[in-house]
Amino acid sequence: MRFSRLAIPLLVAVALAPGISAARADDDDACAGSDDHDRALAAVMAQEFLPLSAILEALWTVVEGTLIEIEIDCRDGRAFYSLEIRTPDGRLVEYLVDAVTGQIVPDDDR
Repeated sequence: MRFSRLAIPLLVAVALAPGISAARADDDDACAGSDDHDRALAAVMAQEFLPLSAILEALWTVVEGTLIEIEIDCRDGRAFYSLEIRTPDGRLVEYLVDAVTGQIVPDDDR
């Protein structure tokens, strides 16, 4: 698994947070603000999001590739990690993972 330079700041900030249990993300807090890594770190520290380390650990059990980019995506009052992965065959694939539950959102539910 390799990380692009764009993903490193978010990965480092969130990975430094302790492992936590999931709680309901508050759209006003977790999805507000201008910097994804600041929002994610604050939400992880407030035990609103799963830490990125837990999200990636679960993702790598079902997905193979290189992490290119990570963003926080808020949809319908819910927070998601949007992960762009380059597959071994060179395709770019976006995975949407619920920041609270860690569940990968199927394409047909987006």
